[in-house]
Amino acid sequence: MTIPDTSRFYADLPPFKNEQDLTEPVHYFEAPTDWFVFVTDVRGSTAAVASGRYKAVNTIGAASIITAQNACPEFEFPFVFGGDGATLVVPARGRERVAQALLALAQKSRSDFGLDLRVGCVPVENIHACGKRVLVAKRCLSEGNCIAMFAGGGLNEATAMIKQTDGTWLLGSHDKVAANVEGLECRWCAVPARRDGILSLIVHAPGENMAVYREVLAQIRQIAPDALPVTPANLPVQWPPEFLIHESTIKHAGWLAQRLHYLAVLALTSILTVLVNMTKTNEGSAAAQYIDSLCCNTDYLKLDDYLRMVIDVSHEQRARIENQLDYFRRSHGAVWGSHFSAASLFTCMVRSHQVHLHFVDGSDGGYTAAARDMEKRNRLPLSTLTHGTPTV
Repeated sequence: MTIPDTSRFYADLPPFKNEQDLTEPVHYFEAPTDWFVFVTDVRGSTAAVASGRYKAVNTIGAASIITAQNACPEFEFPFVFGGDGATLVVPARGRERVAQALLALAQKSRSDFGLDLRVGCVPVENIHACGKRVLVAKRCLSEGNCIAMFAGGGLNEATAMIKQTDGTWLLGSHDKVAANVEGLECRWCAVPARRDGILSLIVHAPGENMAVYREVLAQIRQIAPDALPVTPANLPVQWPPEFLIHESTIKHAGWLAQRLHYLAVLALTSILTVLVNMTKTNEGSAAAQYIDSLCCNTDYLKLDDYLRMVIDVSHEQRARIENQLDYFRRSHGAVWGSHFSAASLFTCMVRSHQVHLHFVDGSDGGYTAAARDMEKRNRLPLSTLTHGTPTV
């Protein structure tokens, strides 16, 4: 009996383009049962954030995606960036290579960044045995640039399994291979908010939650219709790149190689900064086109069983959005957390001038701080929240 090859599942998924369609169940398809869910997260990320090391945490999270892709370049598979880690759903034929690549990254994270990266892996069929599903959708941001959305509760289940105290689903040893993070770049400075600040939001509704997320998004769009965190208007083209040391550290082993990389990219970006600032206002220039595509190719809004977003809002808009979320907690049992900061950060995955994705988070804590806020709010009784109907 021939076992069917499911490795093209994600490559063959029909993509959708409109942001408004990300809560439409018709776009979500069941992941093959012979695939695997990998979860990475930085242990102690809250303490690292409190000590001012959030960009380092972000870099390791984004590197999880890039090193896994580099380990299996022949496969297209879905992933989602979570701030202090990432989740990837990988075909059976790529399981061992991805495992070894992520464990090598965990070793580098400890040795060069002093951060403990947890790596776990759960078969999709084991998630199904727990009554959850791994549903995947594919959103096309631009030609050749797609991000994945997830539903069905399977990613949450995998995360809970990996964090079990017995460590059943954790990976703990690897072959002597190096983590290949080619394509990771940290060459942009923090992006200041256009309004009062950047709101990092995490929302989770229980049960069949697509309808709830659709309503939440509709309310947020009505309150803040122009909330993109990274736009040509506020993208800072300045030098030197404040986070370049993170790229040099993760790409190379040894002080000398890291320093040489840093100096080489510093020289290159000094020239590019001048050229971009000279030409970025010319619509047909390469600089203007790249900046437009960069702003388009961000993952500022996504679903991974949670609704996550990083948006640029005023103090008034923030208050109204949080009031709406309180309403959804009372009416639908949704839990949520937020973090407000002065800027957003993004870490880049650059494959070519046309193919590049940018993983966005809020500065000074972002999703990690929002997750902590969610935990605190969830301990509060519903009676402590303001009652009444939502206002827009």
